[in-house]
Amino acid sequence: MSEHSAFWDSESTLYILDMYERYLADASSVPQSWQAFFAEMGASASKEMRALQQELALAKPQPRGGLPNPLASGGASTKISGAEKSTTKPRANNEKGLSTLELWATNIIDNYRRYGHFAAALDPLGLNEPAGHAALQEWRKSLNEDDLQQPLKKIKLGRQNTIAGIVDQLERMYCGSIGYEYMHVDDPAEVAWWERRIEQAPFSLAPDRVEIVLQHLIKAEQFEAFLAKKFPAAKRFGLEGCEALIPVMFNLLARAARDEAEHAVIGMAHRGRLNVLCNVLGFPFEALFQQFKGEYNPHTANGDVKYHLGFENRLDLKGHALRAHLMHNPSHLEAVYPVMAGYLYKLQQQSPKALGVCVHGDASVIGQGVVAETQQLSQLEGYATQGIVHLVLNNQVGFTASAQEGRTAHYCTDVAKAIGAPVLHVNARDISKVMEATWLAYEYRKVFGKDVYIDLVGYRKNGHNESDEPAFTQPNMYSAIKKMPSIVDTFVRQQVEKGNTTGEMANKLSAEYGALLQERFEHKHTDDGLHDKVPAIAAPDKTGWALDGIKELFPKLVKTPAGFALHKRLAKLFEQRLSRFEEEGVVDWAGAEQLAYATLLVEGTAVRLSGQDVVRGTFSHRHVGVVDQKTGERYFPLNDVAPTQAKLSAYNSILSEFGVLGFEYGVSLPKPQQLVIWEAQFGDFANGAQTIVDQFIVSAEVKWGQTSNVVLQLPHGYEGQGPEHSSARLERFLELCAQDNMRVVNLTLPANLFHLLRHQARCETKKPLIIMSPKSLLRHGLVYSPVHDFSDETGFRALRVPDEQQLKRAEKLIFCSGKMYIDLLQEQQNRGDDRVALVAVEQLYPLPLAEMEAVMAAAGNADVCWCQEEPQNMGAWRYMREQLTAYDLRYIGRELAASTATGYPQAHKQEVADIFTQVFKNKKVLK
Repeated sequence: MSEHSAFWDSESTLYILDMYERYLADASSVPQSWQAFFAEMGASASKEMRALQQELALAKPQPRGGLPNPLASGGASTKISGAEKSTTKPRANNEKGLSTLELWATNIIDNYRRYGHFAAALDPLGLNEPAGHAALQEWRKSLNEDDLQQPLKKIKLGRQNTIAGIVDQLERMYCGSIGYEYMHVDDPAEVAWWERRIEQAPFSLAPDRVEIVLQHLIKAEQFEAFLAKKFPAAKRFGLEGCEALIPVMFNLLARAARDEAEHAVIGMAHRGRLNVLCNVLGFPFEALFQQFKGEYNPHTANGDVKYHLGFENRLDLKGHALRAHLMHNPSHLEAVYPVMAGYLYKLQQQSPKALGVCVHGDASVIGQGVVAETQQLSQLEGYATQGIVHLVLNNQVGFTASAQEGRTAHYCTDVAKAIGAPVLHVNARDISKVMEATWLAYEYRKVFGKDVYIDLVGYRKNGHNESDEPAFTQPNMYSAIKKMPSIVDTFVRQQVEKGNTTGEMANKLSAEYGALLQERFEHKHTDDGLHDKVPAIAAPDKTGWALDGIKELFPKLVKTPAGFALHKRLAKLFEQRLSRFEEEGVVDWAGAEQLAYATLLVEGTAVRLSGQDVVRGTFSHRHVGVVDQKTGERYFPLNDVAPTQAKLSAYNSILSEFGVLGFEYGVSLPKPQQLVIWEAQFGDFANGAQTIVDQFIVSAEVKWGQTSNVVLQLPHGYEGQGPEHSSARLERFLELCAQDNMRVVNLTLPANLFHLLRHQARCETKKPLIIMSPKSLLRHGLVYSPVHDFSDETGFRALRVPDEQQLKRAEKLIFCSGKMYIDLLQEQQNRGDDRVALVAVEQLYPLPLAEMEAVMAAAGNADVCWCQEEPQNMGAWRYMREQLTAYDLRYIGRELAASTATGYPQAHKQEVADIFTQVFKNKKVLK
């Protein structure tokens, strides 16, 4: 190796090689110091770089848990006093650039920026010494004391111009109670911003802010102590160990209000929720105490446990108004993240400065994949939320599992690196540093509009919940926790020493808050905070449109601008669609869907459509957006149907169900009402979003009074495509139907789709709509609706019923739905068999029971059957049998099965033939 290798070792190898590659590609892309260095090396540079690749290995960070520091006493300290002497002499200054010592200084500064967080003192319990990093030590092997004290001409950090002074400065900046991770951020402007804030404009907690922070710490601590005293056996998921959350939350909201934000949306799991509700958001103490006492109104809906509940309130923060929205959240901790992100996105359409804050747990933020899914939406068109401030309440333990058991990553926040989000790791007991992290995170989000994480490293005092015994699995941790002094006492002592407050002030604030809690405890709250009984599902009414208006609108759905190079096959599809409308007077499925959107847009109701490949449609049927084959530009005909209209927003989502459906559900919650649709690529893909379905879509109204009109379009139908492309699991949705919570349909009429979508957008009673969408029926010859069926003289039909004469002469009355009805109808036409009366049940919940009973009465003694394409233990069979217990309903369909469908086309055909045989054979069907 040449003399140039004296200033580096194995840790810096990849960094140097990366710099050299960038230098070769574009010399201006690297700092001037590196340009000069490589220029001086000249022709030998390439040879030395190759030698580096062969002979040196990258030194990696030490494992989590902290290995003994090579610098010995005092853990991970990297103080210069422990440096060994070196015989390496500093190189002479180079006329073209920096001296070797100055290059050393540059390398040291860069390493502290990159790896200083590994040496930060983050654990308030002192159990886990900082891991340190070899890159922070490399200079000790080559530099002696003279080198450290020699003044540098061209490198300076603050007022320090020696390596000794620079390292001492870096230790204070990067290895204290905050660990900064920002060097993984791609944008050089953002990196420079962090460097300036940390190194040139250090934060300090102003004396006039100390009292405010102290007041919130007192509230946080005393609130938990009061609940523990009054309700010692109750679960509350207390905040003890991370009390700093309360001043952090207040500071974020106050700064947002000062910046004229009208809204703040907060998502958080259980820990600390009750504290935030009362001490930050103004939830009435007496209402909470009433819930702890077990008092409730039996005439309201089901309700939920206290630490799941959300709240909305208008706050007055030092003369600035802000409406804060704390989202409801179930026990699936991170499920609220996409919901609050969607809610925030919708609010930002009217209030661009709205702030988003998401509070996570350390085990769940990295352990539940929806965080990774939802993060990927953060900068995408149609989903970007101008940056969310993420707060991780880092207890350093999951339910019972330690961090070493809970993740492979070094930090629980390493998931943030996937989107280049900066992370501030901060010791939750160092309140001044916590407030610095809060200030930095808010400013970063404000300036760059991107997500940022605060990893608030604390502990939890009482285990997973107040009835748990954490010492079973974490004896050392909980032995240390028992010895921890009051966070208020610690902060007061520190600030008294600085002259920023007095013990008398702390005692006064504490006494006032304690008296308030006791007063509210004794006060009777008149409103239990729950909601009224869930309203019934409204029947679709007045959903048609004037026929003249429909005839005027429809051609615009397939029209493109002059000169637009439409794909030939797509041009033919549009021509056929228009021809059927104008010449045959019928509308297909895609035409009916877009006609519903168009009429709503003209009326001023916005439409949002999201999902994997929804713009074109999985089955190449929708094409709400078309692409110019020459320019690649996209055009949406629906956004060009009227001079003044609302907007259609259609977005091809990332390959996600859980995160994206949660986001769309969140978008559907705030007013003004719009039509929000999520479409699965195939219906069974909704399996991946079952948490959102179960915990929000079907139950939020009865748990929390939270209503949504979100639409799920789930392609469904047995066509021999195998187990994963057949069933949208209709049976699961029907199992979840109760208390008028949603509408579930399996349609065969395009006009029915038109009427339902219009009803969904216009109805004041918001209910989710689940549509078993067709696949092969999208172009089926029997799946068209006459244009007249869209007019204002018509509406939704819950049943498709044959004429009265056919009902009277029928030997069998077959109820069915969806594709099964169309298959049977076509087979009946092929056979010319009029002894079977087919009835399509278009709406399965609420079931049109009175109409079905009228049909059965008209059919007289006909054998009544339910026929379905799904296996007997799936689909609607068991649901229908329970709904029609008074009738001798018989089953026709596939046998019981563990898998949803066969993967063999020939087996599928045989199964369909067997169903046809059972339906159309002469003798009555056996049980």
